[in-house]
Amino acid sequence: MKHHIRALRPAQWIKSLLVLTAPIAAGEPLATSLVANLLGAVFAFIAASSAIYLLNDFMDLSSDRLHPEKKFRPLTSGSISLESAMMLAVGAVVLAMLLSIFVEGRIYIPLVVYFVLNVSYSLGAKKIPVLELVLVASGFILRLIAGSMASGVPVSVWLFIFVGCGALMVVSGKRLAEKLNCAISIRGVLESYQQSSLKAAVVMLGVALVSSYVGWLLWGVETTTETQFVLRLFSLVALVCTVLRYLVVSSRKIAESPESLIFGDRTILIATVAWLICFVSANLVA
Repeated sequence: MKHHIRALRPAQWIKSLLVLTAPIAAGEPLATSLVANLLGAVFAFIAASSAIYLLNDFMDLSSDRLHPEKKFRPLTSGSISLESAMMLAVGAVVLAMLLSIFVEGRIYIPLVVYFVLNVSYSLGAKKIPVLELVLVASGFILRLIAGSMASGVPVSVWLFIFVGCGALMVVSGKRLAEKLNCAISIRGVLESYQQSSLKAAVVMLGVALVSSYVGWLLWGVETTTETQFVLRLFSLVALVCTVLRYLVVSSRKIAESPESLIFGDRTILIATVAWLICFVSANLVA
């Protein structure tokens, strides 16, 4: 059973908390019914992403067996059978769709788009430079949209740009780390990227990320109290520290796995937690 759970990549489930971003950023009071609706959306995307991870593992079996870390994944190593993995994937898809139907706000729309884009990625779009970056980053945007639909809270354009730039920055940094640190290139699309181009992309997206956050602070959200102002100012400082540190470590091997990077680099962990505390606190202050 533990191998089946590991195949679902629980470490990646944290991404689905992006569903909560829109109502928190808007400072909306979280009524019990709204919380239940949002949690349903979160679990729908957790199930959907788990199904996609299993599909990716199946499609990349041969190449993953050459990777020093990926070869230990449950499906790749043979810890679970192909049949059980496919049954698990189908069950996750069914669960995701059922949850999306019962959640108010028609979040089945972004969920279906998520499935279509990611299946396209797995079936061949991952071989197309730049497009594959956009497809991976789209999952973050779709979670943001789903949270907006589930809560009935519109997403600020600045927040939309912020999440998009952040997702593209992390994906570009992941590709940069893979290109620089993989002795055996198992991702064919890496040959289409230049190291200098990826480094430039990470820097430009980092600048765009901070700029859009400043735009959100100035024009995308209302600051009504001195406490909110101070907390949001501190959140900006923490965000800048996070981005600057990421620019330093994006070329290292640890950046191949964003979730490992957060918990593996103390500076990024502290800065990210500080940003999150300030961001959430400022937007929940009455």
